[in-house]
Amino acid sequence: QAAREELAHREHRAGVLAERDRLSREIHDTLLQSTISALFAVDTVAADEAEPARTRLQAAADGLRRAIDDARKTIWNLRAPDPEARSLADVLNEFGERSADEHRIRFRLRASGKVRPCTNPVDEALLKIGQEAIANACRHADASEVRVDIRYQPDGVRLRVADNGPGLSPKALQNLFVPFAGTTRAGGSGLGLPIARELLRVQGGDLVLDKSSMEGACFIVRLPV
Repeated sequence: QAAREELAHREHRAGVLAERDRLSREIHDTLLQSTISALFAVDTVAADEAEPARTRLQAAADGLRRAIDDARKTIWNLRAPDPEARSLADVLNEFGERSADEHRIRFRLRASGKVRPCTNPVDEALLKIGQEAIANACRHADASEVRVDIRYQPDGVRLRVADNGPGLSPKALQNLFVPFAGTTRAGGSGLGLPIARELLRVQGGDLVLDKSSMEGACFIVRLPV
């Protein structure tokens, strides 16, 4: 009897955690991204408006940013903590090697500083953006190698993703972080990088293109802890 009750409890717990994870993904893929798209639209209109309309639109944009931050925290709180969570470097290394194998290119990852388990919103954000950057480089960069560098610093984490491909076209560079502009390299809606940058900025971080890189494309992500 006791064994059956324990099994029933574990199955119930697993079901609850699975539902929480489903809800967190749904909020991220629908509500959060729709809110960010609305923020871009408000910012675009505000830039072309005169006072007092501009001030009112900027206040609306600030409200949307607060909503984005609240949604991000809700997503994290819904996710079940993993007592055996691996580090950001381990998860990205596994993802990068798998992606590189699929496209028959090389992948290298280096981590420095005090590595910690991926158990907080900062690492969660870096993980998602790192995976997206690695996948884009493998698919679209026409590169033979992708390199990732993770630096754990006392005040934050720095993630660098670089490839040795031909780099971005002039048009792609011009519209890189412009919402809805699209890019030649990505061939999509153009919202991936703007959304990633906005999410990072809400958390006090940023996403930039390293223009000092001599070959390929190199993106640098910084997030405070």
